Amino acid sequence: TRSGERAHALLIGPPGSGKTEIMRAIGGLTDSIGISVKGSDFQTCWMGEAMKNPGRLFSKAVELHHKTGKRVHVLIDEIDQVLMEPETEQRSSGTNLVYEFLQLLDGVVDYPGVTLWGATNHPERLSTRVMRRFQFVEIVGELTVKDRAELLRRFCEALPVESDIDTWEKAAALIDGAVGDAVRKVAESLWRERMGAFVRRDREAAEKIAKTLVNEKGETTHHGDMNRGGRRALAASLREHFSISEAELLEHVRTVALSPSVRQEIDHAVETYASARRYLDLMRAV
Repeated sequence: TRSGERAHALLIGPPGSGKTEIMRAIGGLTDSIGISVKGSDFQTCWMGEAMKNPGRLFSKAVELHHKTGKRVHVLIDEIDQVLMEPETEQRSSGTNLVYEFLQLLDGVVDYPGVTLWGATNHPERLSTRVMRRFQFVEIVGELTVKDRAELLRRFCEALPVESDIDTWEKAAALIDGAVGDAVRKVAESLWRERMGAFVRRDREAAEKIAKTLVNEKGETTHHGDMNRGGRRALAASLREHFSISEAELLEHVRTVALSPSVRQEIDHAVETYASARRYLDLMRAV
């Protein structure tokens, strides 16, 4: 975008859907600088000072833009905690930041090269007048069955799973509605269970394989940090000692999907996405 163009963005999705990772990636672009702030950063014990902090933040961001020539992204996770409209009787309390941000997002004062990125699990906490200030509003991290199947396959790539495309789609169907974080938990649970059994059964072989994972600094490389070739090589080494059949994989996924923590995360994700779509439809109709 052009340096003076307003292009504020709001990301909506449940916990574990990747909102924070997207903002980190935006702030880490080579032609950008990210400034991460949270609601408590704006608060102060001095009456009226809190309302000046959003303007101070944007002014510093502009200084940084002029100094570096890079676009500056102000990143606020759980932005509903900052821009949630207060109750009518509290609007004169001196700590209402909504009005200050509305002026900043409207461009009442020009802040060239500065963009606000917000993330929320609760878009319904943001009023119509707040939502209208975001030029881009996106629901993120909602996965199809094929998306979950591919993600689960990648997370399990370092394990010797006897599978094909249909296997992963069958597994993905058992965790319908899961976001990336829940898919990762399923894979990590499988890793812990099978590797734990392998170590208990054949510690010597397990230690020999573990030594191949130690880098030059003497640190053990986590399977999730390996490149694709490394994960496949590890799976090949493990396959000499055990393998995981399709039936075993599906049974494990089914069991983990029924555990209270994962089931709650999936149900919450489904409801959050449904609620977000309903709310955005109402906003567009206004």
